[in-house]
Amino acid sequence: MMFSVVMIDSVDVSITVASKFMAVGTIVPQARAGIGAVAMQ
Repeated sequence: MMFSVVMIDSVDVSITVASKFMAVGTIVPQARAGIGAVAMQ
């Protein structure tokens, strides 16, 4: 089981990922300043 949450407010972007796989946080979240964020599973 894996889930992710992307939260954006007027200043900050936060990406959270939970999984049973080690180091999944290095490949799932992607963010670019001025464009947005996505969490690909």
